[in-house]
Amino acid sequence: MKSFAAREVLLPVFFLTGLLACGGETDGVSGDSAGPIGILVVHIQSPLDGATVTQGDEVFLQLEAGYEGGETVTADSVVWSIEGGSWSAEGNGLSVTDLPVGALQLVADAEVGRFVLSDAVSLTVEEEEEDPVEDPVEDPPLELSGNLDSKVKVWDGEGNAFNDVCKGSIAFVLDQSDLTGGSTCSGAQGELVLVFTGTVDSGNVSGLIEVTGSERTLSFSGHWDKPNQVLNGNFDETWENSDGFLRFWGSFQATVN
Repeated sequence: MKSFAAREVLLPVFFLTGLLACGGETDGVSGDSAGPIGILVVHIQSPLDGATVTQGDEVFLQLEAGYEGGETVTADSVVWSIEGGSWSAEGNGLSVTDLPVGALQLVADAEVGRFVLSDAVSLTVEEEEEDPVEDPVEDPPLELSGNLDSKVKVWDGEGNAFNDVCKGSIAFVLDQSDLTGGSTCSGAQGELVLVFTGTVDSGNVSGLIEVTGSERTLSFSGHWDKPNQVLNGNFDETWENSDGFLRFWGSFQATVN
């Protein structure tokens, strides 16, 4: 720790005590009440000399002034600075968080009465380490299976209608947000082979169904319950022309195998 001398030289205190010891009246002023005998000094109590902190840490600045080997006194003002730098702060018993990075010489200049006294400590401020960025952990692809329940209605425009029920199994692969799958459903008129492609976004499911062997596609929507690993969806599409219409609708559910 460095210690700096007062910038104004004190009068030797023995001169005053010598006058008092030479006899004569002093209007009731005794040697004890005339003031402490000693030299004024200041001492940085915090931070400790040689301390190491991390950039952004709270650092408490505290200085004590007093007579060497005697009682303490109150400093009228304290200015903190970095030797060779532009950083500074004022006050005593304060906390700062903006000390620059590096090996620093922290200097305190204190005004005590007519005098300016100084002290200094060495302080190392280390650069704050950034938290390592971890690669996101991707969920492995999930295989799901379940059932599809659908209906088909054909109307020829002349009042003739045909209804059929098409039921079958369904299977999906969910890879992150990509959903692919297929289903084969059977009804009175044969089988329908369906191909599913879609996405999952915040639990919402959407995509398209291609009816194999035809040029028809239809959209589907649903919900992915990740905690319970259950996928639900539904679809409803109607195609019309001058000869009538065809409606295909239904729902499906699949769970992780």
